[in-house]
Amino acid sequence: MNTFYTRTEIDEIGAGLIQVYKDKHPSKVVAYIDIEHFITDFLGLKIEFASFLSRKLFS
Repeated sequence: MNTFYTRTEIDEIGAGLIQVYKDKHPSKVVAYIDIEHFITDFLGLKIEFASFLSRKLFS
């Protein structure tokens, strides 16, 4: 079963998650969100970094 969301719905979900994060970590939030901390600590996800440099740049 697939569920599709509109861009507005996704924005509302994201804003809600950020608000909960801000309430949980008031000392970490100033004028920005520490996205790495948000993803790893709050969402409990692992970040995997990968290179995506195009080989065309070296041709």
